[in-house]
Amino acid sequence: MGSRVFRPQLQGFAPRGARTAEVTLERMRDLVNASVERSPVLEAARAIVRGIDGRDFAAQLGAIAWFLTSRTAFLRDPVDDEYLQSPELMLERIRHDGVAEGDCDDVAMLGAALAKAIGFRAGFVAESYQGPAAPFQHVYAVVASPAGPRSLDVQRPRELTHPALRRITLEV
Repeated sequence: MGSRVFRPQLQGFAPRGARTAEVTLERMRDLVNASVERSPVLEAARAIVRGIDGRDFAAQLGAIAWFLTSRTAFLRDPVDDEYLQSPELMLERIRHDGVAEGDCDDVAMLGAALAKAIGFRAGFVAESYQGPAAPFQHVYAVVASPAGPRSLDVQRPRELTHPALRRITLEV
């Protein structure tokens, strides 16, 4: 199982318009949906929530958020590449090294895949903090639960303390 590299065809590495970001989000969705049907993601999701009451949705999502926080480390993409690591590859690295390095899109995909594997609906939120024409700087997974949407944003950059000026979403 290898990594998957996706180079957006419209604006290159740094999206300069909503459509380029949408193409990236669509590719992320495809990787998540393909991975949810595979054993490593199903097994990992079940292991993460093992021992939690199946009706305690908040605790299940809290366990996934804790897993993402404790088992991933932020690492930027290579220059000029939007490097998307599949959820299976992230889990393989966690099993091998105890932690997987990746950027926010990698963690968003892993969180969405784990949540979907145990029956939650999920989506992605991409945000720009620099104005209407600026590229999107951050993406994270949001999960639908009976108590309302739950963010799995565990890699939000510390310097992003102000609200997003532009946001797009995509259901996974």
